[in-house]
Amino acid sequence: MNHASSTLAISFGFATACLAQPVPDFGFNWRTIGAPGNRATIPSEVPMWPELQTGSVDHEYRLMRTEVTTEQYYEFLTAYIPFSGGLSGAIGNTGLWIYHDGMGGFHMFPGTNNWPATASWRMGARMANWLHNGKVNEAWAFETGAYDTTTFTQNPDGTYNDAPHLPGASIWIPSADELVKGHYYDPNRYGEGQSGYWLSPNGTNEELLPGLPENGGQTNADLTIWYPDMRGMNVESYPWVHSPWGVLDGSGGEREWTETWRPLDHRRWQVGSRFGSLGALEDRLDYRLGWDPTTQIGGFRFASDVPAPVALWIFVVTGFVPRRNRS
Repeated sequence: MNHASSTLAISFGFATACLAQPVPDFGFNWRTIGAPGNRATIPSEVPMWPELQTGSVDHEYRLMRTEVTTEQYYEFLTAYIPFSGGLSGAIGNTGLWIYHDGMGGFHMFPGTNNWPATASWRMGARMANWLHNGKVNEAWAFETGAYDTTTFTQNPDGTYNDAPHLPGASIWIPSADELVKGHYYDPNRYGEGQSGYWLSPNGTNEELLPGLPENGGQTNADLTIWYPDMRGMNVESYPWVHSPWGVLDGSGGEREWTETWRPLDHRRWQVGSRFGSLGALEDRLDYRLGWDPTTQIGGFRFASDVPAPVALWIFVVTGFVPRRNRS
């Protein structure tokens, strides 16, 4: 085998490996978050919490364009029930928009299909496992892959041992830095090529205006002040309100789980506001809440690897094909 043929074989093998294991979309819409190695916040960008340093991420990744919906979570939940050992109707399992009928059945409340789902952090981690494993309906597929659920234990002092996502996970609950970067970081914040962070998750420092989309509103946080009978809205109700990366629903919907612990009391950080909450305050970059990962609920959007540029590998392979001498 000559040099050109050897190079072709090696290149083709490498390309085949890339083609054989593409990163799936898992049925979600994604936005790629670039600028790896970006800096963290500086005090002037987080005036309420000047010592906070957040948002620095050393890798490229994807974030879901919007939050997981009740229908998407319900698909996971019904797949998990047979392997759960008798899943209860506790709110950490069902969230707000799915209910247990008392006879072993779980159902979505009518009209909530496209509302943001809510669940405990641990149930979100199990959903990530199931997705990572290709929605295989076997017990192991819910317990490992993205997260090792054998670490989901609690110590006598109330702290938790839940480990972060495993190396090689193709989908996971984002860290606080990953979520903050997707909502607030702008590579051109202070001008072309001058990066930084905005206070609000729509590429501005202005408070978002609560209101219905058809009335010019920008968020459904605080909305219950004017519409007390409303309980929720569909994801992507404000498609013109987005982060510099094109991530939607950073305000309202649901407060979003992260993988990062709050050092004070070992709770998982949540970022952003939820429907009917104090949006003007909770939307700020320099404000966040910590919640129990087992009993309390939140919304979530997953992070994922960026798919390999398959077309590039095909080009590289094609470029190494030796030409025959026609003389």
